[in-house]
Amino acid sequence: HFVADYPLQSDGMVKAKKTLPGLLLHGTVHLVVSSVLLFAVLGLDAGRLWPYPAAVALIHLVIDVLKNLASKRWPSWIVGSYLVDQALHVTTILGVAWWYEQGDLEALSKQHASWILPAIAFVVVTHFAWITEKICVLTDKQRLVRTLETGFVRMVSRAVLLGALLIGATPWGALTLLCGLFYHVYDTRDHLPRVLALDSAWVIGVFLFLRLAG
Repeated sequence: HFVADYPLQSDGMVKAKKTLPGLLLHGTVHLVVSSVLLFAVLGLDAGRLWPYPAAVALIHLVIDVLKNLASKRWPSWIVGSYLVDQALHVTTILGVAWWYEQGDLEALSKQHASWILPAIAFVVVTHFAWITEKICVLTDKQRLVRTLETGFVRMVSRAVLLGALLIGATPWGALTLLCGLFYHVYDTRDHLPRVLALDSAWVIGVFLFLRLAG
């Protein structure tokens, strides 16, 4: 979900989602990404498990249709609609995961699952954090411009900071941490305190989630 809804959803895709073909294309991207992960990467049985990614993609499409209708009815409801939209998508995935578990089918092995949460974490602190912040400052033109200008370097910096926390208290971890801080100081020095606090909160929050989930 986080890959298909963020790195693989361009600005053009967001505009295209206002039409039915665009919505269908976006839903197809979700179906393909989840199917590749489950069946090609994790090697699960596509013959038995295809209804699960299909259900997630179909419900995702329905939610996006409802979001389009809501945006036409309440055009100024931007941040709230985004948060509700994402909450519904994640709830859908958790619900389908529960359905999967009730079927007593093959479970993901620890070997497979060990890299999934860290991979999601890096997507969350990069594209998810950037898009979320961009949507939250849409009505503040100055902050929006700054967010767009520093988007890439801050994504890199957050990823590096998360990597430093995952490496831990080692020389390599310290070096990685310094690299992440360098990006912030060099490219966001005009607004360093606010930016550093916000990005650190993202990274520390995701890191703590990883520790709790692990």
